Amino acid sequence: MEPIISEPIEFTFVGISKLDQSDIGTIWNMFVEMEDQIQYAEKDFGYELHIFPDRLDKSQEIVVMVSYNVDKVEKIPLPMMIKKLPKTKYAIFDYHVKDGDYSWINNQIDTWIESSKYQISPNYSIQRYDQRFKGMEDEQSIIQFYIPIKPKDR
Repeated sequence: MEPIISEPIEFTFVGISKLDQSDIGTIWNMFVEMEDQIQYAEKDFGYELHIFPDRLDKSQEIVVMVSYNVDKVEKIPLPMMIKKLPKTKYAIFDYHVKDGDYSWINNQIDTWIESSKYQISPNYSIQRYDQRFKGMEDEQSIIQFYIPIKPKDR
């Protein structure tokens, strides 16, 4: 599976985050209840930001943020927060729900990274949901995975 390599992109997310990856549905429900209060948002796309712990510290939890990308920030409704990501290139993978669970796409990403001229940098991933996502029960659903990359160290 070959991803699309993007030009450098800078994201500014406004949304709700938690340290509990096992309850992402609840985070989405909280977000949906408040999403109309987010100003300057690209509302055609919903995002899940997954921030992974330092590879050396396995005691840290994964942070999950459900959000919109915004053009500018003025007022943020409580309990939402802002996360501005650095401008970077992304490897963009289309995950078709019919292909299997998340371990399938994670294996595809890992295999591509190992054989590519890129490495993951920094340690997070983004899932983008657009009109092609109809729910995890719909085998025609597609989620885009954005993996931040930089050239491998030599």
